[in-house]
Amino acid sequence: MLIKVKNRGGVLKYVKSDWVRYCASRGIKPNILNLLMVIILGKPPFIFNLWFRLASMPNVFYPIARIMHLVCEKKYGVLIHKGTKIGYGFLITHAVGVIVNQNSTLGNNCTISQFTTIGGGNRGVPTIGDNVTICANATIIGNVKVGNNAVIGAGAVVVKDVPENAVVAGNPARILYYNPPKEQEELEK
Repeated sequence: MLIKVKNRGGVLKYVKSDWVRYCASRGIKPNILNLLMVIILGKPPFIFNLWFRLASMPNVFYPIARIMHLVCEKKYGVLIHKGTKIGYGFLITHAVGVIVNQNSTLGNNCTISQFTTIGGGNRGVPTIGDNVTICANATIIGNVKVGNNAVIGAGAVVVKDVPENAVVAGNPARILYYNPPKEQEELEK
């Protein structure tokens, strides 16, 4: 069976960006030795991301990756369809109870914690911007747009749009305050 590779190196760029975010969140160096240790020890967040990325794009590992992606979904309780559009640097802090609608879109450097639901249904699906942090037990449902650099607090139920740099929490979620962009913080120092 001949496997066509359309996006040569594309999947590896995604895996590498996920690996760098995983290492940064745990204070380890992103090198080959640490990568082998994480794979051998079976660290759920990165193992799921690895098989998700390999199953989401055509590559030489695709047939095995599809099976392993399904195995990881069942083993860790993370339901993210292989067709979900997720940007570079995706990080799941604890791989348990995460559900993402397959039509949702997540930007670059998104962080998702345990027991998070990003869903839709008849009312549309969420679109998550870049550098968004979604804390534990948060729910984002409907045709909602979450702006860049936003933080969704633990236990929040988001049913309305969230502006950029906003920190929201509660049920229903409301804006608590705005985070200044990093460039503004540096100028103020």
